[in-house]
Amino acid sequence: MENVAQGVAPPEREQKTARPFRVDPGVLRNILSFVAAAAIWEIAGRTFLSNPLFFAPLSAVIAKAVSLWQSGALPTDIAVSLEEFLAGFILASIAGVAVGVVMASSKPLCQLIDPWVSMLYATPFVAVAPLLTPASSAPARAAIRARF
Repeated sequence: MENVAQGVAPPEREQKTARPFRVDPGVLRNILSFVAAAAIWEIAGRTFLSNPLFFAPLSAVIAKAVSLWQSGALPTDIAVSLEEFLAGFILASIAGVAVGVVMASSKPLCQLIDPWVSMLYATPFVAVAPLLTPASSAPARAAIRARF
């Protein structure tokens, strides 16, 4: 404002030239990490981890996924897995809220239940899942119990 009052013209702003489309370097690094992981997976599956029972190459996994999708088996299996997950999640949520309400409503009950909740919270899922699977008569119930 002082420059205008003194009769001096304000300095002109530099006009930005239009740049071609530029990708953020972080995005490029993310893409590069996925491409590198895919290449390592493929190379490992075709060379030193060549037993497809234990480790299949990425190209074989993609080919099988495409064939399962085209046959209609993969969408069906995804729907069944989602249904089992949601049933287990809903049951676990109801049980968790109920236990939380009981623990919050009574100090003696909280003192009784808290060690068990802490113990189960600290136990990895991998350690509990094998214990739940043989106890069920159907695989669906085992999946629901595992999520519960």
